Amino acid sequence: MRQKKRPFRRLPLDERHYRAIELLAGLRDNYGDVAQAIGVSRMTLYRYRKRADFRRELRKATAKLLNAQHRELKRRFALITNADVAWLLQRIEIV
Repeated sequence: MRQKKRPFRRLPLDERHYRAIELLAGLRDNYGDVAQAIGVSRMTLYRYRKRADFRRELRKATAKLLNAQHRELKRRFALITNADVAWLLQRIEIV
C-alpha cells in the first residue's frame, strides 16, 4: 500500500527574515544591498518574497512605517494655525 505524502512544513520566520523585512519596508535599499546586509543571496531574498507569511509581515511593517510618517506630517502641519498663515501672508505682501 502506498504511503501518503506528508505535507511540507515550512519553518517559521527567523532573524534574517525579520531583518530583511525591516530593510525592505524602509524602501531605501535595493534587493542586492538588502541581501548583502543580511548575508544571503538575491535569489534567497526573492524566495523569501514568495512566502505568504513573509509578504504579510512585510505589508504590516510597511504600513506601520507609512502610518508613522503620516502621523509625523500631520503633527508638523498642525502647528500651522490661522495666525501663522495670516502672519505669513502679511510678510509676503510686504516683500
